[in-house]
Amino acid sequence: MEENDLLNLYNSGNYIACIQILEGTEILGNDTKYLRVKLKHVNEITRELLYLNNLTLCQAMIEQSGNEGKWSEALNRFMKLQSNYRSLSVIPLELELNVVHNILWWFLTRPHSLRYKTTPQSILDIVSKCLIKVLKSCNESVLGQESCFQDSSCLITLLKRASDQLLRLSSVVCTQLLSVITLTVHLLLRQQNTEFLTEYMGVLRKAIDQLDLLRLHVQRETQRGDEEVYFKFGLTRMNSTASLNNCGDTINAFVITGSIVCAVNNENEQGMDCLKQIAEEGNSFPFISNYLKAYCCLHSQHYNEAKLCLAYTTSSPLPPPHQAHYRLLLARLLSEQGDHKAALLQCEAALASAHSSPGHPSHSLATLMAASEAHHLHLSTAQLNYLKQLVEFFKPKSTEENVKFDGFEEWCLTVLNQQFSVTVHEAVYTLAREQYLAGYHLKALESYNELSELLKSQICESSQLLPRQVQILHETVLAHLKGNSLTGQFDLGLHSCQSFIDHL
Repeated sequence: MEENDLLNLYNSGNYIACIQILEGTEILGNDTKYLRVKLKHVNEITRELLYLNNLTLCQAMIEQSGNEGKWSEALNRFMKLQSNYRSLSVIPLELELNVVHNILWWFLTRPHSLRYKTTPQSILDIVSKCLIKVLKSCNESVLGQESCFQDSSCLITLLKRASDQLLRLSSVVCTQLLSVITLTVHLLLRQQNTEFLTEYMGVLRKAIDQLDLLRLHVQRETQRGDEEVYFKFGLTRMNSTASLNNCGDTINAFVITGSIVCAVNNENEQGMDCLKQIAEEGNSFPFISNYLKAYCCLHSQHYNEAKLCLAYTTSSPLPPPHQAHYRLLLARLLSEQGDHKAALLQCEAALASAHSSPGHPSHSLATLMAASEAHHLHLSTAQLNYLKQLVEFFKPKSTEENVKFDGFEEWCLTVLNQQFSVTVHEAVYTLAREQYLAGYHLKALESYNELSELLKSQICESSQLLPRQVQILHETVLAHLKGNSLTGQFDLGLHSCQSFIDHL
């Protein structure tokens, strides 16, 4: 086998052949080669971890269209791998960061149906322990920070301190750490914990302010080559490696993440300032860069600039998922300008998109926005139909949810748009209220009772759209009385009245 055979197979997507080679590899002994690729100063334990990292990633790549059960199995393999080797001082920092990056990347593909079953805290604990190892390698004190892993503020402190060390690390370690910080911030943003939004920007700000130095620092080292055999999930393509050739994409992704933090925190001018730091030459994320500019301009009420930036996003043909998000942002812009008819047409076009299937998040967002535009146009029947579709989106599917590998740009779009999404409780309540207001009192009563069952059986997140339960019960009783539904509904109405009285 030639030295680059494994890399060629991996880069071409032949993961089954990679696994066959990896499983047939002898990792014991004192040779200084791993799959005929020369490694410098590599010991047996490092070769073993490298082998298992690559094997685990290839196994996960084969299951990329698998269901949630296979997703969980792959996550457990990654986490077990990191747990077994993290305490060993002989493991190179760049390899440990590579494994942690893979864990974070895989976790960000988590199926929505596992939202309450798979806690991110265990992933964040892994990140904290890895960051402590980074600080120790720079001879930084970690006193008092090795036993506070359940504390979000402690993790943010570790992220800040680690980002302060970027210029002291080797180019490969610096690049790996940047990607770990980027994905960690994305994971934190997914939690929608607004309390720490400003703190997240503090993590990124200093590094963004010294990007020119970081670029010089990373590019100063010549490519060693041995990091090429560290398989990792990439930000531009899934089957990537830990390579200095990817440093430009890593830095741009870091900057884009900083801009997203600003945008979500309604600091749109600062978000635009961040985007000025992107190296346009060779930028692998042109769509999200222009989309973010349009987003920030829209929320700063600079509508003409927003329209211009949106036009730039279509300078080349868009893949279906990007096309759906483009249409939805354009719909929001048109709505802000009072053109609700055109906005509704854009929402309908997004719903008709090939990628906007009933199981995709953009479908629920498009449905919600379409209902809102129909309301503005006084199209009550259309509004109710859209709201019914929205409720259907949340109902359990007959089959397990497939894992979706959307990639970095889709993750950015998810974070930006999740603040406009609704929960199942909010969707059912909105449908019930609008049915009541439209005079469909019996239908409204059915929806209110569905909401009551949901409130009993499912975790209900805090919401500004959902009133207190006593108010919901009050509306339920009114729907019952207005519907004149004593026949066949007496017990139901009596239960609603009794529940209302109990909450007074």
